Amino acid sequence: MTEEILALESVAQPRVGELVTPQDRLMMRLQPEKFVGPEQVTVVIPTLNEKEGIGKVIDDLKRAGFENILVVDGYSEDDTLKITKSRGVEWV
Repeated sequence: MTEEILALESVAQPRVGELVTPQDRLMMRLQPEKFVGPEQVTVVIPTLNEKEGIGKVIDDLKRAGFENILVVDGYSEDDTLKITKSRGVEWV
C-alpha cells in the first residue's frame, strides 16, 4: 500500500477541462486538500464584442460545474452584455 501511495503522489494535478483518470480520482481521495473544485473557483472572462461566443462559453462553464462566473466587458458595442445578462452571470 505504501508503494502505491508513493506512486500516486507523482501524478500531476489535472487542469481545467482535462480528463481525470481513475488514478487521479484515487489520489484526490487520498489528498483532497491539494485539489480545488469548480465551486471554489471564480472564472473571470474579459470580453469585447464577443456576442458570437460568450453564450456558449458561459453555458459550457456552467455545464462543467462553474457557477461563479464574472464577465468583465470592455465597452462592447454588440449584444455581448445582453447575452451575458440572459445567462444570469455577474458582469462589470
